[in-house]
Amino acid sequence: MLHYFSKQYFFRIFVFGIVVTTLMACSKDKVNQPVELDPNFKDKILIERLWKRSVGDGDIGLKLNFSSFVMNTTVYNIDGYGFLTALDSTSGKILWEVERAEKVSGGLGGDNKNLYYTTFQGELVALGRQDGQELWRTNLSSESISQPSSNGDLIAVQTVDGKLMTFGANNGRLKWRYDSIGPLLSLRGTPSPIISQRYTLTSFANGELLAFDNQTGQPYWKAILATPQGRTELERLVDPDGQAVIDGDTLYTIAYQGKLVALDILTGQEKWAKSYSSFNSVAFGFGQLFVPLQQAQYLQLILSMVQKFGKLMRSNFDALHPHLFMIKQLYFQI
Repeated sequence: MLHYFSKQYFFRIFVFGIVVTTLMACSKDKVNQPVELDPNFKDKILIERLWKRSVGDGDIGLKLNFSSFVMNTTVYNIDGYGFLTALDSTSGKILWEVERAEKVSGGLGGDNKNLYYTTFQGELVALGRQDGQELWRTNLSSESISQPSSNGDLIAVQTVDGKLMTFGANNGRLKWRYDSIGPLLSLRGTPSPIISQRYTLTSFANGELLAFDNQTGQPYWKAILATPQGRTELERLVDPDGQAVIDGDTLYTIAYQGKLVALDILTGQEKWAKSYSSFNSVAFGFGQLFVPLQQAQYLQLILSMVQKFGKLMRSNFDALHPHLFMIKQLYFQI
């Protein structure tokens, strides 16, 4: 009898050990951790710099989200002082330059006819794409520090006071406006609206992402990216400042003190979500989603992309003055 119970006891201990080992193995994070780059790393892709051109003074040290606007074979760029350049994408030749002589707050957007930017005076300015001459300007509810977006007929601008405003591309007349209910405390930054022929999508400082009907301005669907929690305004701070990306019928985005989500672009239904926090933009490429969580992890993610693109992208963090690189239709502003 004693021998029987001994065998039974050791069998249970054996089974228990297997279960514990299995659970521990399942609980381990299988995600590859960032590692330091090997200084002797050899590029697997040969990248040839075709041209390099100075395009002004960048965001004049204000940490604004400026980027180039590309249409057909022309690359357009504007700096924080309003210096506007149009470059040939093949040769880097300057096609024309215009000195706007005003401080630009939101970078450069455009469509097949016009270019658009916003000013620190709370204005939206439209320029001719062929010569950079001003066509019209109109007042916003406040300044905008994100690029205007256009589908050719409608221009969408998000302002720092939580409003989404749309204007006619031909005359700058206000079409419709949406006023979000913002928190007392938010991060300084707003994403650029994503606009198609039928819908406009953007997120707000209250943790909501909405899709709007372009004709009526009515919300088509709404998704919650983050829910304020805590007693103080700092604890309740939620803000999806980063730019969303779209791949097929899926939209990916992330919110500060919120979550990383994949949404159905047509319905806003959540496909999956993970509890991550960031105020930066996500990026999609090589069949992978790159998520900048913290500064160190963000740099590791970018550096991991350097292994595929070459050492050029590392200069994004080192350069003090803006230049524009063109590498077989890949443009880098640093």
